[in-house]
Amino acid sequence: MTPDEYHLACELVNDSLDASSDRAKSTVAARINSLAPELRGEVLEMVAQAVLAESKPFAPLLMSLSDLPEDLNDDGSGHDEHDALIGVTIGRYRILRLLSVGGMGKVYVAEQKDLQRHVAIKVLRRHAMDTSTWKRFELEIRILAHLQHPGIAQIIESGTYTHEKRKYPYYAMELVPNARTIFQYAEDHKLDTTDRLRLMIKVCEAIHEGHLKGIMHRDLKPDNILVDPNGQPKVIDFGVAKVTNSDIAVVTMAGTSVGQLVGTLSYMSPEQCSTKDADIDQRSDVYALGVIMYELLSGHSPYAIKNSMIHEAVRVIQEDEPTRITRVTRGLPSDVSTIVHKAMAKEKGHRYQSAANVAADIQRYFRNEPIRGRPPRTWYVFRKFVQRERLSVAISLSVLLLAMLAAAWGWNRLEAARHDDAFLRFRDCLAAFQGVAVSLRENKYSEANLDAYDDLSRVINRQTVGDPATRSLLLKQAAQLFGAAGQYDLAVRFHDLELSGWVELEGPWGSNAIVAEMLLASALRDNGHLERSYEVARLAIQEDDMLSAHYLNRFAYVMAEAKHDMGRRAASRNQLQEASQYFEAAEKTYRETLENQLSNAPLAETDILDSKGSLGILLSDQGEHLDEAILLLEESLQGRLADEYGSDSSAAWMHDYLGQAFLKAGRLQEAVDQLQRAVDLRVSVYNSFHPLTLQSKNNLGKALIASGQAARGLEYLRLAAEESDKCLRPEHWRRIAFQKDYEEAVDR
Repeated sequence: MTPDEYHLACELVNDSLDASSDRAKSTVAARINSLAPELRGEVLEMVAQAVLAESKPFAPLLMSLSDLPEDLNDDGSGHDEHDALIGVTIGRYRILRLLSVGGMGKVYVAEQKDLQRHVAIKVLRRHAMDTSTWKRFELEIRILAHLQHPGIAQIIESGTYTHEKRKYPYYAMELVPNARTIFQYAEDHKLDTTDRLRLMIKVCEAIHEGHLKGIMHRDLKPDNILVDPNGQPKVIDFGVAKVTNSDIAVVTMAGTSVGQLVGTLSYMSPEQCSTKDADIDQRSDVYALGVIMYELLSGHSPYAIKNSMIHEAVRVIQEDEPTRITRVTRGLPSDVSTIVHKAMAKEKGHRYQSAANVAADIQRYFRNEPIRGRPPRTWYVFRKFVQRERLSVAISLSVLLLAMLAAAWGWNRLEAARHDDAFLRFRDCLAAFQGVAVSLRENKYSEANLDAYDDLSRVINRQTVGDPATRSLLLKQAAQLFGAAGQYDLAVRFHDLELSGWVELEGPWGSNAIVAEMLLASALRDNGHLERSYEVARLAIQEDDMLSAHYLNRFAYVMAEAKHDMGRRAASRNQLQEASQYFEAAEKTYRETLENQLSNAPLAETDILDSKGSLGILLSDQGEHLDEAILLLEESLQGRLADEYGSDSSAAWMHDYLGQAFLKAGRLQEAVDQLQRAVDLRVSVYNSFHPLTLQSKNNLGKALIASGQAARGLEYLRLAAEESDKCLRPEHWRRIAFQKDYEEAVDR
């Protein structure tokens, strides 16, 4: 800044502080806006510091944040082709080109002559050559020398050089080749939520390394987190770091003046905005990590302060709650939302207490373990265990059933039987269920599972001789275990046996028999036996005088679901007229059901969400009323995500359905995002080869191809086609459709 520029800057600072009327504010704002970009930024910085020093936190600062310059060179051009240092040799380094400019220093790309490698060189800018800034620069050098971590750019050496008869400090550090900021990298590589969170784990680990050595960054933001081509983040620019390690800090005695606003406002914690340096500790960096994570996952800022005056932005950060991330990012799991918002808590004591804690909770989310950021309610912890160990839980529930049966049989009788075969029979039954779980976990879809079915059938029959009720209950448990694992054909066999048992025991219209008939109809539909599923439900409805209104409605809904799948099957065969007839029949029932649910006696919210989801995907399948379809599916998805105890499996259905609707509507990136989330959830809920996972992979493949990512899309279609050969019977209409989709994609 020249003497004349400095004089002008002081004049504008004074005018800014004195402006009281709107007209005066507008006049000063216009004068500041007319300045060259770099001078404008320096004037605004002086205004902010003057306001804080004068204890006028709500003085008119006049300049919106969106107009603040970021990377400007000494001439304000942004790309100084005539930089005096380009071509100059500093120590062992020859300056090649300017890389970036900050408030205190400039960073160049240089060649290290003796090793013939490129490095980054940081030097102080001419206008920043006062004593305090020099000490701050020396402190940054010492900080980097103490930080050895793959997530932090490493310093090589430091020294001074003489230019135009003046001495300047510099340091050389590793150059991150082809580096992109963390946001740019995520967008360039189209990272999904999982991969973005994995990036954040690495960043948190790097920041935690600094905290362990008493170093708080204080200016964490996307521009200060570079990612190399291998996906390794590198944290840079410790120029305003706070140091509590006396071994580092005492040498230079560099610090921040009381009342000075340090950092980048959009990422500053509430306590940083107060300018009380004593209030700032490692939890301020945790807050910044939360904001970065919020923006990385949602593409939005947590606060609407982009066009705010600085004093108003400070007030918002300190007083207003951020917009919930789930409101701007559909489909984000509630645990992820909890992690983000806990990191951004207003009160330091309510945040994660370290960056390592943030990384640990993200890893718990990946492992389907209860996160520490959520109060450990019993049902939540149990739900996470169920999501993590589904087959084990299925067995545990079978154990519970056996215990209940034992109680019904009579505990005294069981105790008395410990010395005969009865107790051993119960134990053998439990062991058989455990064996099935192991088979389903380890053998995918093989003959071993058929053997497990035969073994379990024999054990149930042998251990329940003379007790048909217990036999039917165990058959139901076995059917649901195989059905949850995607072994639909074996689930149908068990449901068939269960139904026969209840009919023999209490007749065809007993409550247990009716429920078994509905379960059988649903299992038949899952297994691709659509006509038989429809017929089972239709025959039950014919005896309407034997069924309550509840059961009549349930069977009608099962019939509609079968019709819906018949329409899908016909559409996959290009039998469009037939498909339309099936869809119309299903739509009539879906709409009637939803209307009754919304207008009659109170029902569980999940029932209404199910109906909205079914109607939404049906309208999408028809290719008509897509706006209504998307609205219904979004309402259903948001309802499930808002339910703290909702299951990931039900959310996966809605992500898949919504992705299909977006694909039909030509909203391709949204389709890819939703279907990728469906795949991720279903891999987590089931495994990579479950029929439902393959369904989502097939849909994702089609969306990727439509969005121009042919190679990746073709790979998903191939996986769905090949894996379905192992888990769906040859005549299953979905297996045939998967194969057809893959072959057509290859031909194209």
